[in-house]
Amino acid sequence: MSCSHFNFVLPSEETQTAPHILQHIDYRNRLTQRVLELINRYRKPWLALPDALLLSPWDASQVIAAYNDRWDDFELPASTLSRLINHTQVRVHGQRILMKQLFPGRMRWIGEHLRRILASHPLLTDRELRDRLGSGYDIHISTRHINECRKKMGIPARKERLGNSTPNHFLVSQCHLVGWGRYWRVVQAFMRSVNSGRSAIRGGTLA
Repeated sequence: MSCSHFNFVLPSEETQTAPHILQHIDYRNRLTQRVLELINRYRKPWLALPDALLLSPWDASQVIAAYNDRWDDFELPASTLSRLINHTQVRVHGQRILMKQLFPGRMRWIGEHLRRILASHPLLTDRELRDRLGSGYDIHISTRHINECRKKMGIPARKERLGNSTPNHFLVSQCHLVGWGRYWRVVQAFMRSVNSGRSAIRGGTLA
């Protein structure tokens, strides 16, 4: 993993003299290197295998606590960490990503589990998803929280997934490959053709 890009944000009063600029750049470079060291230490499973489920929640307070356990010469303010991970790209697994993608919140982490479950069982209800999370991943949350995470990830409710009748199994199996938006457009087109055929049969219009 390497740091491939960084946007420096300099306070206006520090842009007047070269020493201040160099001091600021040195400070930010040292912080960047240290955060990369923490990522290498605490994200080792994901760095070995890029599975989104391995990126467990890691919020700012946990990162700062890990930083303080490792270094004590100068602090890592939460605001500085936020700017750092939101403006720094790292090259990992052959791709450039923002560092903040390595620091998912709990809701996004749970959402990735929902995507994984729905890829093979797309018609589960929120209550069934809750039970699957508990039995399969030892994640115990309320049905209401499932609903919030699902909406956050842009995953439609079961009624929208179900439509007027159960869609073709092949189409269902494609949801995790083509994305939810495109998947539902395909499913809707399929259901329109099915319903059109049924109407034609009932009306006796087929040759």
